[in-house]
Amino acid sequence: MGITKRGEGQWFVRIRRRGFIHTETCDSYEHAETRHAEVLADITANRYRDIRRERETTQGDVLGKYLKDVTPTKKGAKQEGNRIKAWMDEDISNLPFISITPRHIADRRNRRIKEGKAPTTVNNSLNLLSAVFKMAATEWGHNVTNLAPA
Repeated sequence: MGITKRGEGQWFVRIRRRGFIHTETCDSYEHAETRHAEVLADITANRYRDIRRERETTQGDVLGKYLKDVTPTKKGAKQEGNRIKAWMDEDISNLPFISITPRHIADRRNRRIKEGKAPTTVNNSLNLLSAVFKMAATEWGHNVTNLAPA
């Protein structure tokens, strides 16, 4: 526990507290000390967010869970399934869930508009992704926010 040298120019921060495990590699001892202090302060103040699961889970994993667990309960399951599969075919579906940004979503939206897709088609796709993020955050306990672009 604490800070240990990991290799040339690498310092490993490990913090274990009841209910919390935080590990991180820093490029300097000073940065490691700073991160150690910040994380401990966040844990003490109940602000700490453990995002390991979100780094290990791809957007495609979350979309697949939604497709399996939620979509079959809906009246328009076939159409929604097609929309989810279209999102899963996107490159961003291979990215860690936590790293998806509004820019990723806006780029896809803009590309679909340039492809000549109807505004309703584009909006339905965005609304679906918003529902997936909401389900992931509220029901499945993922530390993410809804990223619908403006």
